[in-house]
Amino acid sequence: MRKYLSGLIFGALLIAPAAIQADEKEHHDNGKHKGEYKRYYDDDRKDYHQWNKGEDKAYEHYRKDQRKEQWEHFHEGNRIQQNEYWRWRHDHPNSVIFPR
Repeated sequence: MRKYLSGLIFGALLIAPAAIQADEKEHHDNGKHKGEYKRYYDDDRKDYHQWNKGEDKAYEHYRKDQRKEQWEHFHEGNRIQQNEYWRWRHDHPNSVIFPR
């Protein structure tokens, strides 16, 4: 009985890291977790911005406004590109981008 229990525990210890990694990958989607969104730091304004669905829409608007032909996700851009977006975003609050 001890032999089987030891084997079972040892097997679980070997499989656990793979199971945890698979679970994290499942919940990960474009830099955000289900129900949570990533925060980005704005170097110019020294503040943080919460990335959410509204920010996805604003970024799409930014891409059209800047006439960016090829789609690039914000989180894939470098720090300079991200700072350009935050400068634009501060000049274009939600009331300007999404008029009622």
